Amino acid sequence: AEAARATEANDDRIEALRQALVAAPGWPPAARELAEALSEAGQDDDAVAVLEAAAARAPLDPLTQWSLADRLWQAGRSRDALDRAKRTVRLDPGLDPRLEVAWAAVNAWSDRLDVPEEAAELARDLTRDRAGDPRSWMRLARALTAPDQADEALAALEKAIALDPRNIEAHDSKAERLAAMGRFDDALEAARPPQLVTDLPLVLQGRAAWVEARRGNYAAAIPPMQALVAVDPEYVWGWQQLAEWYNETGRPENYLEAASEFARLRPEHPTPLTMRGEAKLQTGDRAGGKADLREALTLHPGYSPAAVILFDACLADEEHKDARAALAVLQEHLSGPEVLVKQLQFAARTGDADGAARAFAELCQTPGEGPSLFLQMALTEMHSADLDDKAAELLREAWESGEPFNPW
Repeated sequence: AEAARATEANDDRIEALRQALVAAPGWPPAARELAEALSEAGQDDDAVAVLEAAAARAPLDPLTQWSLADRLWQAGRSRDALDRAKRTVRLDPGLDPRLEVAWAAVNAWSDRLDVPEEAAELARDLTRDRAGDPRSWMRLARALTAPDQADEALAALEKAIALDPRNIEAHDSKAERLAAMGRFDDALEAARPPQLVTDLPLVLQGRAAWVEARRGNYAAAIPPMQALVAVDPEYVWGWQQLAEWYNETGRPENYLEAASEFARLRPEHPTPLTMRGEAKLQTGDRAGGKADLREALTLHPGYSPAAVILFDACLADEEHKDARAALAVLQEHLSGPEVLVKQLQFAARTGDADGAARAFAELCQTPGEGPSLFLQMALTEMHSADLDDKAAELLREAWESGEPFNPW
């Protein structure tokens, strides 16, 4: 089978693996590899059948259970896949790093199936079954993401820290959750635990700076983070935070420097390219900025943040063909009032009064909560296009229609 794989002779590989399973029906590695080969050959139903048989023969083998869960999800059997992934997590106590993906799948799939409470309940079960394992408490904390679960998450983190006082991730997560609750002084204290303070890890030093930024104290956040990236120029998260903070504080040259370092360290990801592109636009390099934004969209064609900035830049520079292309990306991958505002802007600035009116009318009846920032932007755009009377007419029609009315 390995020789056939090396020569890309998939049919021979499948036959060899079938013979291996005939000789040793309970051999999980052969079943997993056969399922992989069948899937590569487009025989997905057969791949699932092989793994179902293997999982029945090896009910306590978490790798086989996970392989089956993954194939079930790909086959569209999402409920069965989630149940099998949960079984995998129960079988594996966290010793095999290859199975961390199973826990990530439980979180992602339960969310996709609109049953997020199942991930949290599984995590609670694990803390009861393995109360002395700090990893169980960490999993519970990670599963409790809703604001009304913050106290339970903090209690789980405290338990993890009690079991493993030098657990850096637990201290980091505790500081992050406290900051999200607005308890900034407590968050700073959590980022500087007495167990580690004599030689504070870089991660926690970065978190302390982040806490200061979260409460708007950039003067206390930026210098220590600058010092950290000077000590460790490969500190990706540090460069990302600095880039964001420079942008938020109106320092475009520094924003460009930090975003460039971020892009150097993550050239395969659209986010740093988008940030660098935005920074170039801010510093006057219009062509370079747009090139970075287009590269980000090449890496990830549906990455709407890059498309938004590129649309705005091209529209401002009256490059209407390029603006229309960026708008098409937004229309395909994003929905809601922001896209309608972009449609209105494009129509208004290219002399399409009817198109602007249609977008404004749709925006007026787009569901929203509270005063609409996007509606205010649309009204400003209608005013700039000398369409105030039309805007007033459309607002009145939306109000009188009995349909949802965006402003209220």
